[in-house]
Amino acid sequence: MSSKTIHFFSEVTESACDEKILRKILLKVARDFRFKIEQINIIFTNDTALKKMKKQYFNEDRFTDVISFNLSENKTLLDGEIYISVDRAKSQAQEYSVCLNHEITRLVTHGMLHLCGIMDSTDGEREKMRVLENHYLEKHF
Repeated sequence: MSSKTIHFFSEVTESACDEKILRKILLKVARDFRFKIEQINIIFTNDTALKKMKKQYFNEDRFTDVISFNLSENKTLLDGEIYISVDRAKSQAQEYSVCLNHEITRLVTHGMLHLCGIMDSTDGEREKMRVLENHYLEKHF
């Protein structure tokens, strides 16, 4: 799988992340869940943009840190977009006493897990999500 299928875009001035680590994690998650990546776009944006998307696509008028969309109709291919609020990432990095790169990496991993079908609507699902996030981040932080 070529890492050229993973693209990064920033709509904000600060989006501190290690693209090399993110590519490794995204490829590992896809492999572990038996998906092939056609294309993944990671878009760094702000609170206002994600709140607007949350309202438009999920009918929820609230801030969020990450939104993912799988655009593929093929059940084994990922053609997706992961939107990250850098504003939320900064706030959460401070709250959790981690660097911004760590928090952004966690959010991108979270978004990728959503693309692979992992949900976080219930307490049990949220716990499973957190365990998986930690699993993929532990080698890098």
